[in-house]
Parts: sequence; C-alpha cells; structure tokens
Amino acid sequence: MSTGTLVAGPLPKIGRQELEQIPVPEATLTHKPVPHHVIVEALVETLSFRHIGVVNEEYAVSFDGMKMFGVLDLETQMEGCRLHADFPIMPTSYRRQRLGGDRVAS
Repeated sequence: MSTGTLVAGPLPKIGRQELEQIPVPEATLTHKPVPHHVIVEALVETLSFRHIGVVNEEYAVSFDGMKMFGVLDLETQMEGCRLHADFPIMPTSYRRQRLGGDRVAS
C-alpha cells in the first residue's frame, strides 16, 4: 500500500527550500511577520528534541504568500511507529479559512 499527500485546490506543492523564496511582508510597529521556512525549521528542531524525525514533508502556499499549509510524515524511535501531522499557518485574520489537505492510502 502506498500513501500520498493531497493538497486541495490549484496550489502547487513545494518543498522547504522553496519556502525560503516566499517574500515576507514588511514589519510594522505592531507586527513582525515570521517567514514560513523559519516556522518550519523551529517545528522540525522541536520535534528532533523529542527524537521525532521528518520522513517526508510537503507544503503549499497561497498565491499571495500569506497562507501556508504543511504536511509532515514523522518517524519515532519506536519500531513500526509513524505519525502524520498537518498544519495551517496563516495570519490571524485568516484563522477561519483553511487550504485543506489530508493523508490518504491508495
């Protein structure tokens, strides 16, 4: 059985290196945007402290670059145990929207 990640809509799947190319809006006095790739790197580092490694990762970013959706396949040190995590990263005003996606088996 093989598995695949679906990212709904017309958004292309990209990798972590492509996230670094997404322009970051200018900071204001009250808001400092955090680049998408910095959030991903912090998440992966935090998981590694708990001996959880990333086996596969895929991301999609809205056409304006303001919303990101990520899917991580994770592996623990327990033999045969794999985890799957998906997360939306968006500005506060977009919390109720979601790009969508899920892990499916085929």
